[in-house]
Amino acid sequence: MRRLSYLVTTVAAVCLAGCGSSSIHQQSGTANPTVQVGMQTNGVAPNRAIDVQFSTDMDSSTINSKTFLLAKASDGSAVSGTVTYDAANRVASFKPAADLSTSTAYNATITTGAADASGNHLANAFDFSFTTRSSTDTSPIAVYSTNPADGASGVDVNTKIQVVFTEGAQADSVTIASFAVADASGTRVEGAVTYDIYSNVAVFYPSSPLVGAMKYTVTIDGVRDLAGVPMTSPYVFTFTTAGGNSGGGNQPQDLVYEDDQLNDVINGWIFDPNANTLTQASGSPAIADQGPYQLLASPNGNFLYAVMAEAQPTVRGSVCTNAPTEVIAYAIDHATGALTLLQRLNLNGYCGGYTATIDPAGKFIYAGEVDQNDATGMIDVVSLDVTTGKMSLVSGSPFATTMWPQMPGQLAVAGNYLYAANNAQGTTTGILIYKRDSNTGAVQFQSGYTISEQDQIAVLPSGTTLYSVDLDSGTVTEFTVDSSTGSLTPKGTVSSGHDAFQMAIDPTGHFAAVGASDGVHLYTVDSSGQLNQVSGSPFGGTATISVAFDASGSYMTAVQQQAAGGQYVNVYNLSGGTAKLVTNATLTGNTAARVTMLTK
Repeated sequence: MRRLSYLVTTVAAVCLAGCGSSSIHQQSGTANPTVQVGMQTNGVAPNRAIDVQFSTDMDSSTINSKTFLLAKASDGSAVSGTVTYDAANRVASFKPAADLSTSTAYNATITTGAADASGNHLANAFDFSFTTRSSTDTSPIAVYSTNPADGASGVDVNTKIQVVFTEGAQADSVTIASFAVADASGTRVEGAVTYDIYSNVAVFYPSSPLVGAMKYTVTIDGVRDLAGVPMTSPYVFTFTTAGGNSGGGNQPQDLVYEDDQLNDVINGWIFDPNANTLTQASGSPAIADQGPYQLLASPNGNFLYAVMAEAQPTVRGSVCTNAPTEVIAYAIDHATGALTLLQRLNLNGYCGGYTATIDPAGKFIYAGEVDQNDATGMIDVVSLDVTTGKMSLVSGSPFATTMWPQMPGQLAVAGNYLYAANNAQGTTTGILIYKRDSNTGAVQFQSGYTISEQDQIAVLPSGTTLYSVDLDSGTVTEFTVDSSTGSLTPKGTVSSGHDAFQMAIDPTGHFAAVGASDGVHLYTVDSSGQLNQVSGSPFGGTATISVAFDASGSYMTAVQQQAAGGQYVNVYNLSGGTAKLVTNATLTGNTAARVTMLTK
């Protein structure tokens, strides 16, 4: 179940976030389009179509066998085939007339004859290459995960419905016919469907807000993979919306979790935005092992993973190199907020609690670690079962020992690359770049980026912009991410506070926050990824250990010091162009590490 998919980006003057909610497609500008590619690292099945996706509407008459070319790399012999263009998803597909040769290199070209709907041609031909694998693709495509999750309740009536497939799909098979949404009476919901070949994500956009307190059924059927192999059976899931329509009064509740390193517990609350209250979750606090540090929620919101920063109970109080890194998986009860222990897993390295992250698809946890002698940096990769939440170590872990002896710093995933902050004193390579196989999870160190030591790192949900933070100065550096090579291009800096403990991006990509010694520095994110500090920042006025956003980007939670000692979990409303404190819960001591927030 492997795919070949490329993201073709036209960098004309395009409309991005400012288009308005009714516009799904970006419109062409007046400049010549250029192209970048996001490559898969795995082998390509010889019986598969080759897809590219444009970021703007193209002139379909210019997408044909004369502008989308394929040839053997060894002798340049042309491959005959059929080229089609799916205007709904801006996807061009080359289907070879016969299966490609196995274990063979091929070169593909999109020529300057390709033009957008305004007549702007590519300024230069774009070339990319791949090698086929030794076997054909006969495995059927399937649904990997959904958002909302199956059985979810309290879903916002303005939600868009997302489905992630196990492999690349034929874009023209992902349509309103194959993505059916119906209410409790069986009436179909009108809307539009888009498909992104890079992430394997289909999105249904309802034409109008859903009805409140209504159960909806989503049926996915008839989708084919790039080899034409269809789903074996329909995939059906349901969710129920929050009572009433959007705006004022019936917003979905959130779950808030915070870990206490000293008392070895995870505290949980239910946040009700209608009453602005935090109520302790059922069974809270949940027992963890020694020094829970990172809290990683699965993208579907069903599971919580706690990564230990110290050793196991048998060596209480010892340093993190006394026992391997441990990860604990919990199932989340969305009705009560209760956590149920699913599994404990020991990794191969040590001290991984400080730098772990989860990939956007929810398939892997990456933990930056050291060996027991604290002499060699490494990365362990944990495979996650999106249905059960169970964990297993990826074969070959640990990966990616680097030229630096120390542990990789805070991690973030962007497409087929993994990035790590490097805060080794005196380093001139403050960001480490690793190539990532999004199917197997395996990573390999690729290069370092020249910058002073960096402590925090974060990536926009689109994967197009990366931010790194210097702890001491609080300087946030903005980078453009090249999805084809993983390289970074700096595009600006902004200031935050000293002792910048953590950076977070809201799931909608509209807000970013840095927790620092003087509070939360909050920023809006424009269409280019540039940060603009929100008036009134920093918020809270005291040291901020951790910060997180809810799924809608409407609320932010932060662990902040109390002026008289101790800590709060504070919740802020982000409407009205500022952050307004609406409620908080008092913590015991000063031992919180991380906080996370997800829709109930």
